[in-house]
Amino acid sequence: MKKFFLGVLLNAFFISVYGQAVIQINDPYFNAQEDRMVITQWGNFLPKPRYFLGVQTNVHYMATWGWLAPEYSRDYRNGPDIRPLGFFGQQTQRMILNSSLVSVNKIHREITDSIAKTAQSEIINNSGLLSSADPLWLLYYKRELKGVKDYDLDNTKSDLSNSQLQRLSETGVLDWYDNEMTRMKERLEGAFNSDMERSNRIMAYHRIMMEYRKVKSKWNNSLVSASKSFSFNETYNKTKKITSIGENLKGWDNSSDRQIMNTILLNEKNKRK
Repeated sequence: MKKFFLGVLLNAFFISVYGQAVIQINDPYFNAQEDRMVITQWGNFLPKPRYFLGVQTNVHYMATWGWLAPEYSRDYRNGPDIRPLGFFGQQTQRMILNSSLVSVNKIHREITDSIAKTAQSEIINNSGLLSSADPLWLLYYKRELKGVKDYDLDNTKSDLSNSQLQRLSETGVLDWYDNEMTRMKERLEGAFNSDMERSNRIMAYHRIMMEYRKVKSKWNNSLVSASKSFSFNETYNKTKKITSIGENLKGWDNSSDRQIMNTILLNEKNKRK
């Protein structure tokens, strides 16, 4: 029973203390100080002065703001508006500055993003690693420069007949063609794999293509000349052989010459068939 009454008394004590702790204090002097420290207003310096016949009669005012108050209190009351959140307060200025900085940062971010996109585009266009994906290379120059890109001397020799190979080797045309094609192939690989502006890369492709066409034209003419030269030598040797046989025939006359020419023309006709 004693414990019960003791518990009731303790609960009543704590309730009374807690109830007093949450009592809201509504002091006008505190409220006026809070107003001066934020944005509400600058002023309302309590306590207010009271005069009787022109004489200050409020002792609290004299001790707080008047001639009995410390000098810093009078300077504070008569000084400028120093509210941090006032119209010209430091915190207000700081927030305005932050807002302007946010706008400036947004502009700088947009400029930076634009520069970054431009740089990425230039890297994509200029990188040698991505040159094989260039649309102009895929649609045109890859086909036109295939002979340069895939050039190989052994494959070129395999496409020639023995007579053409012998004739081109003797005249030095084969060595010239190999040097020209090897040089153009090295230039093409350099333009294809190096990092450079896309316009410069395309111009390099075009110059190589024009040189390749000239070299290829000369090469084809050399092949035709080698074939004709071999045919001429073959015909000449046959004619020489027939002539040597005719000289040994008895009763050589003009009819033998006619027979030799007919034989030569017949051989040429059969060869062309």
